Amino acid sequence: MSVHAVTLRQFCSGILGSGDLPSKLSPPVQADGRPLDDNTPGHPLYIAHPVRDPNISMGSGLPNLPKLQALRDPNARIMCLARFAHHELMAVELFAWALLRWPELPRDLRREFTRTLADEQRHCSMYIDRLTELGGTFFNPPYSNYFWKHVPAISRSPHGVNAFITAIGLTLEQANLDFTVMYSEAFAKAGDKKSADILMQVHADEIKHVAMAAHWIKALGPPGSDIIEAYCEAVPFPLSAARAKGKQFDVTARRRAGLGEPFIEFVREAQSSQNKRNTADTTQPSSRTARRSPLLYPNLGGEEFPGKGGVVMTPATVPSLRLWKLLFGNQAHFLPVLSGGESSDISETLNDAWWPEGFGHQPAKAVFPWLSELSGIVPWISTARLQIHPSLDNQKISSSPAGAVARVHDKAFAYHLARDEGLLPDALQNLFLVIEPEALLEPETAIRQMERAVKNWPSSVGHNFTLKPRLGTSGRGRVPGVDGKVDSSAVRGALKRLAKRGGAILEPWFKRGVDLSGQMHISETGEVTLLGTLEQIVAPSGVYIGHRGEVDNRGRVYCGTEHDESLRETAVIAANRAFREGFFGACGIDAFTALIPGPDGAPQEHLRAIVEFNARYTMGTIAVGLVRRAMDRIREPMDLTPGTRRAFYLGLDAPEQGWEACVGDIQGKKHFISLAHPADVIKPGILFAESTDALDSVVDAARKPKTKHRRRGKDQAS
Repeated sequence: MSVHAVTLRQFCSGILGSGDLPSKLSPPVQADGRPLDDNTPGHPLYIAHPVRDPNISMGSGLPNLPKLQALRDPNARIMCLARFAHHELMAVELFAWALLRWPELPRDLRREFTRTLADEQRHCSMYIDRLTELGGTFFNPPYSNYFWKHVPAISRSPHGVNAFITAIGLTLEQANLDFTVMYSEAFAKAGDKKSADILMQVHADEIKHVAMAAHWIKALGPPGSDIIEAYCEAVPFPLSAARAKGKQFDVTARRRAGLGEPFIEFVREAQSSQNKRNTADTTQPSSRTARRSPLLYPNLGGEEFPGKGGVVMTPATVPSLRLWKLLFGNQAHFLPVLSGGESSDISETLNDAWWPEGFGHQPAKAVFPWLSELSGIVPWISTARLQIHPSLDNQKISSSPAGAVARVHDKAFAYHLARDEGLLPDALQNLFLVIEPEALLEPETAIRQMERAVKNWPSSVGHNFTLKPRLGTSGRGRVPGVDGKVDSSAVRGALKRLAKRGGAILEPWFKRGVDLSGQMHISETGEVTLLGTLEQIVAPSGVYIGHRGEVDNRGRVYCGTEHDESLRETAVIAANRAFREGFFGACGIDAFTALIPGPDGAPQEHLRAIVEFNARYTMGTIAVGLVRRAMDRIREPMDLTPGTRRAFYLGLDAPEQGWEACVGDIQGKKHFISLAHPADVIKPGILFAESTDALDSVVDAARKPKTKHRRRGKDQAS
């Protein structure tokens, strides 16, 4: 660095912005030896890659390290030491990168990162000095850019700095607990005790670094959070516990780092995704007709309740799970999972032989062809918890990697997609503020940022707002506000909770016209199947009530509004973008029309074509599937001939007056199929009518709050 840094921000910027080695290894102190000033860390700064002089440049596709038995050759030892030195140099740069990327981190964590950075500088210097003594030179590029290849995934993760801590501290540095010992022993056998001793010095420091990472991954999570689950949720794909170890697994070092026995065993037993697939393949029957039936994993609401194992089964949520099971073949069944609030009776009835009489004979096949191809574990949503379920050993998981799900399930993904693809109408431009988790941990900064955003909204949308968690569903966890009063006890009290839910999005509280959804499936090779579009029926709070739509003679499902074509186009665009992020499987988008006063004061309808991307099965998936299940039973009574459509309403529960009374109020042709299990309090059903207008009375009744003392629970699945 040409000018000695005074602040930590200047120091980190110098490491990444200077290409020469001395600048990158300059210690983190001021010229007179005083600590660097970190009182004003500044705004978040993302740097895609560091500046490097040509003599230490990076590349890809480089040869592997020499084999251990080859280390009797001094040139092989020099090559290893140069690679080790470069790993430490990349670590120096990455800790500087993290301090710039997340200036809002707790002060103690920033100090820990700075101390670790200094350790990495010392390690790099020790390796370079030793290889120089052996007659080698560090300035022999190119070097691998392996660590830096993970930066984009870390930076865009909804888990913020936890993605960095898990990737660097709990994966790469944990793996080095094994590699340092393995290579130290090999160098010693080759007669190079001095190099072996350096490796063990690095090993001792790595224990401290892993301990630091383990402490902070727990400290930044909910009280009592599980380190295994926290790791699996945050580690960015393609990193995983399978990459957090070497061939020689050092249990003692991990214990000294404070890693508990469950986490140690979890890492020891971890397999790569490829190895899991290979193992699973060897346990499957060779005949296609002997394909194993899917095991449904009922983690409905798993994106919100990881502390309960991702499974929340109550009398209010089990009916949704039953309806989900109806989409599969008759051999599908649920994994036996117990969780808080679940009784043994509920667990037993999930796998009973119940089938709605109104559907007629139960078919052997799934309702969608792609469902018939699934085997192994089929979760409602792919979460990190799946990787540590005791029943999943050597079984294929038919879902996307949890990291890909987290990226696209984040509401910020939907917002950025709408902005980038030109899907936001002019009246909705510049109204949304995406807030990172770390920013929410600095209340004063976050409040000022939100106040500025609300102040700049046009008068046409008003200044009432909603602050929504980026990872959530059915409107839960949001914080409403009126008259632009951002600095309220409700908002301040929610900031830490929202940070743990992946950050937040601030937007106006729109008066809504109609709620919509699109349902899709993405194959593992990227083919998109549009399952249908629907009108969503939700309570004012956003809680799911049901779906309405139209179906034609061939079972194709439409939302029945003028926005159908736009919704279909957006659904395909979103699915293609999600696949590029690594996601595949069942999914859906939510949309709505906002009613905003025009110049004459009259409300004008503006389509917000994607509000959320639901990277999982949804109640919309179920609605489309159950309508198709009913096709053979409704064509004749509903006179559903080629070229015609009929309307339907799928309600998660009967309206106040009951299904029978509602059906009696419908004019014209109608057909009702009960989807209620005898053991459930909630009584789902699907009602067909000649037109969507004919169903207005039922929809209106369903939206009214119930006065009877009937348990209604809040669905986790919309």
